[in-house]
Amino acid sequence: MKRLILILLTMMCCTSCTALPAEERAFAVVLLVDRDSSAWRVHGQLPTYRSGGGYLTVTGEGDTLPAALADLEAAAPMHVNLSQLRLLVLTKAVADVGELALVLTTLSDRPDMRPSCAIALTEAPADVLMQALEPATGTRLSKSIDVLLESRLEQGSILPATLAEVLRMGMRQSPVLIAANLRDQQLDLSGGYPLTASFRVCERLTPEETALLSLLTGRTKALRLTLSGMSAQVREASAKVALSQDFQSATVTLRLRVTAASCSPADIETRLADASVTLLSGLSAQGCDVLGLGRQAILHAHDMPAWRSFDWPARCKQLHWRVSVQMSGPT
Repeated sequence: MKRLILILLTMMCCTSCTALPAEERAFAVVLLVDRDSSAWRVHGQLPTYRSGGGYLTVTGEGDTLPAALADLEAAAPMHVNLSQLRLLVLTKAVADVGELALVLTTLSDRPDMRPSCAIALTEAPADVLMQALEPATGTRLSKSIDVLLESRLEQGSILPATLAEVLRMGMRQSPVLIAANLRDQQLDLSGGYPLTASFRVCERLTPEETALLSLLTGRTKALRLTLSGMSAQVREASAKVALSQDFQSATVTLRLRVTAASCSPADIETRLADASVTLLSGLSAQGCDVLGLGRQAILHAHDMPAWRSFDWPARCKQLHWRVSVQMSGPT
């Protein structure tokens, strides 16, 4: 009997030490990280948990990112949890001072961080963007962001960029962060910001360039493609990328079916090939390996030390691109 009482007391003590129950935590939906020359600032969008819905923006500030996150926690009405985070937004100011890698690794080290949250970069003022995130009463912000991300991915106007994917790519492939914009005072996710292996942000891609890139990566199978006055409805697209044995050139073979277009098939093939070469050449010249040729380079080098010895990021900038387009329809 005494042993049973001891076990029950032990269980009660252990239970009291566990994490807070769900109703005592605020699950952030959006987290925005900003900084200037003097301080870090983080803004979190939290549900108010009141009848009728609603969201609250909480802000923290500090000399370091951990200090700003701690200040955010102190300003929140309850413990802030990031396990339901849908969108992590970084300002261009964070990128300009070379702190992107620091932000991503710091947040990924948190035990409550959601690895599948999407990562976006914005040039909009932090406070203005946070105001635009507030949905109508009764609307779930998490659901609206999920729907927006899904539709943009299907359209090809953004590429997948989650925290887990970006950190996993390393030097084998350059991620493309989602561009977060304001359109008619509403959040818009379209276009992207390619990163180099050192997490330097390159020139922003338009939604049309991102759609083309989504075809070249082989991710998107069907979309409405618009290029320099040409539009085409693309179906059944596939792409194959090959790196030459001497690491000096790369070839992309793009196969697709077009069901409707504003010009002839021959014109589409020529324009699509030319636009692809221009896009890929410009990206690789900036040190962006958006098609993940680093993976093939590792295989060609046979081992990791040999691959590192010839400096793939530098070789990537010298690549000569060839794009072959094989198209069927329309007649």
